[in-house]
Order: sequence, then C-alpha cells, then structure tokens
Amino acid sequence: MSEAGQVINRKARAAYGVDGSAREKSRVDSYGNPVPWMTYPAVEYLSQFDFSKNTVFEWGSGNSSAWFSRRFASVISVESEARWYDMGLAGLNDNQTLLLREFDRRGNEEDAAVRAFADAILEQSGGFDVISNDGKLISQPRCTDNAIEKLTPGGLIIFDNSDWLPAQCEKLRKAGFLQVDFHGNGPLNTYTWTTSIFFEPRPDCLLMTNPQAFSRVSKAGRSSHKHVLGMANP
Repeated sequence: MSEAGQVINRKARAAYGVDGSAREKSRVDSYGNPVPWMTYPAVEYLSQFDFSKNTVFEWGSGNSSAWFSRRFASVISVESEARWYDMGLAGLNDNQTLLLREFDRRGNEEDAAVRAFADAILEQSGGFDVISNDGKLISQPRCTDNAIEKLTPGGLIIFDNSDWLPAQCEKLRKAGFLQVDFHGNGPLNTYTWTTSIFFEPRPDCLLMTNPQAFSRVSKAGRSSHKHVLGMANP
C-alpha cells in the first residue's frame, strides 16, 4: 500500500473506532461509545436524523440497544440468548425495555420458540416508527411479516445482513417499500456486508419529515483534494 493509502486507512480506522472495536471485542466508536452491529455507512446515515420523538423495536439486542436509547424516545428489544439478555439488563437505560424469548439458532422457523421470539412485537400496543430486524436468520422471515404489520405509517424498517436474505427483501419491495442498501465494512467483521433501510414513498415518511438535524461531513473528515472541475471542496 502507498504511503498516502496508509494514511487514509489509519485515518478511517481511527474515525470509525475499528481498532478499538477489535481490541475490546465489542462494537464501539472512536470514543468507546456503543454502536450497532451494522455497516458503517448505515450507522453514519442514521446518525443524521433527529429520532428523539420516535419509537423503535428491535429483534436482537446489545450495543444497538444502547445506541438507539441515546437517540429515540423509547426502545423495546427482544433477545434470544440469556447471556446477552443478562448483559443488557445490567446496563439498561430508563427508556429501554428488554424482553427474553430464547430459541436455538439450529431450530426451524416454525418452531414455537422461534415464533414466540418473532411475535414478541405483536404483544406490544400500537406500532413503531422504526423496526430493526437483526435477529437470528431463522427468525427473520416471520419478523419481516410482523414488521410490516406493526410499522407506523411513514416508518422505517432496518434490515441488517439483507444480502443474505434476498427473498425477504423482495417481500418488502412487493409490499410497497423502497430499498436503500448501505454496503461496506462495519465493527469487528473482516468482511463487507449490507444493511438496508426500507421505507414507503409517502409524504409522511420519516426520511421526508424528520430533519437531518445532525448533518455533517463523513467521520473520516473532509477531503483535501480539488473537485474535478478545479473547485475546492466546501
């Protein structure tokens, strides 16, 4: 790698907390704060919005729960493993609710325990403005169906590892959602993957009505190169 490439690589790694995540074996940013186990492009995009009046439900818990709790009015998470549930309870914030619905990842998507995990959202009153589908793979098809049912009008569905389950993405598109993919690197993993955001093209969509209050340049900083037309970057 060239010297310039090494400098850019170090800068990006520092900006996104790559080395800190590897050292702590956890998903953290450059300041040691928890970040979701999604791709960095998706996290950076979602970080722009003001979700302080919105609700979120997530299948799967962990650092994403803490990250959501700093940005949303309320967070309800359902976990499938007791050890992660216990760890989550230890650091629960006032606006968080954490549920446990255990099941074996080697089971079948029609197993009663898997259905109980996916159906935890149906036990909640009302809908949710944002729903994150990041549970174990065998639960995600039923979670997709339930997400469509419980999403409030104009809400967002976040689907991590969407590149692994194209049939679920197609189901959402056929239900009228548009799909925006954020492919790239993320915490801990040595490979790239895709986090997708699904939304309906309607005037009250959160992406249209929710101000990008924290709009900023990339975490990796401003570029110092000249624009192709010879103009300096703003």
